[in-house]
Formats: sequence, C-alpha cells, structure tokens
Amino acid sequence: MPRHRPSAALTEAFQQTRYLVAHAEGSLTVRVGQPPPAPLQECSWLVITADNPQAQQLAEHDNGRRRAALRDALQQLALPMLPTRHVDAKGQWPDEHGWLVLLDPPATQTGLDTQLLELGRQFGQLALLVCEHASEDSKSPAVVRLLWLYE
Repeated sequence: MPRHRPSAALTEAFQQTRYLVAHAEGSLTVRVGQPPPAPLQECSWLVITADNPQAQQLAEHDNGRRRAALRDALQQLALPMLPTRHVDAKGQWPDEHGWLVLLDPPATQTGLDTQLLELGRQFGQLALLVCEHASEDSKSPAVVRLLWLYE
C-alpha cells in the first residue's frame, strides 16, 4: 500500500477516466469532480474494482478472477450494485470493470463504509469513487470524488 499520495499523472488518469454505469435508463457516465447523473443524485454510492491492483496492469484472466472474487464479496454484503466499465480517455489503458454499490441508508450508520474501504484495500486499489447524497438543507450539490486508500 502506498504511503504517499499517488503522482499527479495517476491522479489525472483517474480524473479523466469515464466511469460507465449500466443502469435501467441506459449507460450513465460518471466523472470525478462532476455532479452525478440525475438517476444517481438521490443516493450515496461508491465505485470499486478489483482490476489492476496498485495501478499495475494484469492479464485479463487474472483481472477476471479478481472481479469474480470481488463480486462474491460484495454479494455477501447484500448491497444493490450496478456493473461499471472504466474507460481511459486517452485509450492507453485497457477498460477496467467494477461495481457501483448503492449505500443508502448512509453507510456510516451501518458500518458498511469500513467494510467497503477494507475491500478496496484487500483488492489492492489506490482509490474508490464516492458520491455522498447531499442533504436537502445542503447548499452544495453532491459531486463525485476520489477517496484515496493510501495510509
């Protein structure tokens, strides 16, 4: 696990990636630093993957095994999830696959936040995408952000 914030280039790569979410209303695009698409604005959620731990490219069959293990772990938590595909804007990195996990009621009330962060670390991820539903009295809208998992 890295002990320092990842490089500016890695941060930019996360920010430029298009996170495509398979949704009943079609594919939704999520971007770091932007408000979530309308169907995802009324809930809290995170995006997690098991692909390419520590930003080191693995063979597709290795990523596939890791995806299956993550899916099984998430299913044991009995949380609603939607499949995701993470597309590098520059086309230099292969697509990654993961899950958007819905967290309502707020995960901090149920302890799920700790479990999900630990899953991210267990699968060697540097960061998760998160979006916390803004309360009705909040003056600022929800924005998708990176949650770094470094120590």
